[in-house]
Amino acid sequence: MSSPAKYSKPQIALHWGMALLFFVSFVSHEGMKDAWRALVRTGEPAMSVGAAVHVWVGVLLLGLVAVRIVTRLLKGAPEAVETGNKLLDLSAKIAHLALYGVMILVPLSGALAWFGGVRDASEVHEVMFTAGLTLVGLHIVAALYHQFILKDGLMQRMR
Repeated sequence: MSSPAKYSKPQIALHWGMALLFFVSFVSHEGMKDAWRALVRTGEPAMSVGAAVHVWVGVLLLGLVAVRIVTRLLKGAPEAVETGNKLLDLSAKIAHLALYGVMILVPLSGALAWFGGVRDASEVHEVMFTAGLTLVGLHIVAALYHQFILKDGLMQRMR
């Protein structure tokens, strides 16, 4: 399959939709922490709107990451834009793979903890969520670096 020049409309919608949902998940995580602590302490969760939103946004994200992967396999993706720095280019490839890993592991570990009662999965969930925030931050910095320093048109692929 040849690489397209830009991402498809569904890929762009999935990218920004999932970004918004991860933000909602982040905002609602305190309610989920309270519900989880109550569940561990008493056997009954202290469900709040925040906890419910967090759980169902996570379920939705897990489904959407599957759609996103299938869409990428079917539609392809633009070639990576080389920076001229082998270390940066390798870091970008690793970061993109790690982002996909986080997009899978965060909601999956959360679901295993919440629906499956696997306590260790909640620890994995917390660590992966923090790793995800770091990766998203790097992703944003890299996009801005391409836009304003390299001026290579990388962000045009998301239009």
